[in-house]
Amino acid sequence: MISLTFAFIGSGSLEFPRPTADEPLVLSKIRHPIQLVLFCSWLLTGSFGASYLTSQHSVAYQVQPLTLPKGATQLSPHNSLQMVHFLGTACNCSQNILHYLQARRAQTQWPEKVFLIGPVTQAQQDLQAAGFAVTVLDEESAANIYGVKSVPQLVLTQGEHILYQGGYNEDQAHNQIYQDLTLAADYAQPQVRAERRSPKYPLFGCANGNLTKNAIDPWRLKYE
Repeated sequence: MISLTFAFIGSGSLEFPRPTADEPLVLSKIRHPIQLVLFCSWLLTGSFGASYLTSQHSVAYQVQPLTLPKGATQLSPHNSLQMVHFLGTACNCSQNILHYLQARRAQTQWPEKVFLIGPVTQAQQDLQAAGFAVTVLDEESAANIYGVKSVPQLVLTQGEHILYQGGYNEDQAHNQIYQDLTLAADYAQPQVRAERRSPKYPLFGCANGNLTKNAIDPWRLKYE
């Protein structure tokens, strides 16, 4: 084993094991309390940094493909293009899109559906008044049934096929010029659908479900 030796005044020397190619560093090789402290400090610093970057919308969520229940038609019961919005009622990024959808109203050239995830709010009635079909789900149901790990998300479907799943623009956390209608118009063209030429925008927003929140924000910088 190759080791690094650090001298400390009045305390002799400490050996820090360095893993070789066939000998990875594991907790069982940490033999000194100071080594354990240093290891834990490194681990905590990394997780704290990840929590901070995610909470400040500096890192996008990875797109996790939705899981549709077998034979499900409630997401997209039409063979034509449909726009589906997954929005969190307790998510500020989702609130911006909620206001945007209320102002532009539901489109007539293709069906639109909104899944409101979280506590019931006035948004349900406001969106319905704007012509949207609205379904309300709690966070865990959205995560378990559809695999929604973050909100907001834009999804374009045809039947039970997902054509697009992603964000509304390059930085939906700070940019309120949304590209949902442009994306829908592109994917409504069979040639574009076949070649998948439209961009896939990143997911910036809020984590959904306790499992995801605990994984990315163990320090509760954003989620209580």
